[in-house]
Amino acid sequence: MSDTTDEKHFLTNKQYDSAKWLTTIVLPACGTLYFAIAQIWGLPAGEQVLGTIIAVQAFLGVLLGISTQQYRNSDARFSGDINITKEPNGEKSAAISFNEHPAELGDKTEATFKVNAQK
Repeated sequence: MSDTTDEKHFLTNKQYDSAKWLTTIVLPACGTLYFAIAQIWGLPAGEQVLGTIIAVQAFLGVLLGISTQQYRNSDARFSGDINITKEPNGEKSAAISFNEHPAELGDKTEATFKVNAQK
């Protein structure tokens, strides 16, 4: 995901990663912990607290799903393009264009390119 927000993406990489961690790790752990302790020690409103946490978790999950779909439907996920062209002699050639400076790819562990084939 992009490190900046724009009209297509309402979460940056950092915001997305934080929301995903909160939704998949923190909220379920907190809900489970409070519900278990409430049952053992008779603390108040165990079911209500757990229900509230689950509702917040579901809401955040929907936001993450929307953000993920927007990202997948955009070109922001690509590091560049591979343009395939057919030469007059019938052979094909490929040219790579980068969305960022090629040296910045050295900071990544993987890159994804969109293939544009001439028909």
